[in-house]
Amino acid sequence: MRSRARPRHRFAALAGVLALTSTVGLGLLGSTADARASVRDTVQDGAFRGPLEDSWTCTGDVTRTEQGIEGRPGSRDFAGCTQLVSVQPYGTYELTATVSGSFAFVGVSGGDTTEVYRWADGSGRTELHATIRIGPTTQVLGVYFHGRYGQGPYQVQQISLVGNLYIPVCPSMTGAPPPSTRAPGPTALVPSPSPTWTGMNCYPPPVPATTRPGVAS
Repeated sequence: MRSRARPRHRFAALAGVLALTSTVGLGLLGSTADARASVRDTVQDGAFRGPLEDSWTCTGDVTRTEQGIEGRPGSRDFAGCTQLVSVQPYGTYELTATVSGSFAFVGVSGGDTTEVYRWADGSGRTELHATIRIGPTTQVLGVYFHGRYGQGPYQVQQISLVGNLYIPVCPSMTGAPPPSTRAPGPTALVPSPSPTWTGMNCYPPPVPATTRPGVAS
């Protein structure tokens, strides 16, 4: 009795599928690794381990302690610090901080990005968090913390602003944020709602030459 020969083309096709699956899997792993590698904290020395003046510009009575920093606002100053950080336009960043004491404020402002801040008041440690949507032309933001004038001392144990270094190109400008007309300045001392813009987290596509101002179609 003749044995049935197995159809070789089926095994060849199966081998091709396995090879393709393996290649796609490696590609996905590589993409995931690249995405994780592109995420970083833009704040330098957000845990306050080095000399304060090396990374922060401070005003008022602000000192480094074993557990972070402490500010002691005066009757006419907030006793705070600021650091300029690089960001990607249209990016999304997460601002986090651990604070305690009287009226501790943390936030970001600059460019056409809507100013966002959080605050807490109390002796126990409080974790503050805010999502920051970067405006279309903002490349530098000021990250800051301070107290409230005439109040008691506050402490900041850590502060960070984490986001992606790589922002993909948008397929269209649908959902892009409108330009902000607010000029950057010191934070107000009244709590305000978070920004409501929910635009795409990507760069706008290149503008075709025929649609640029002053170029004839």
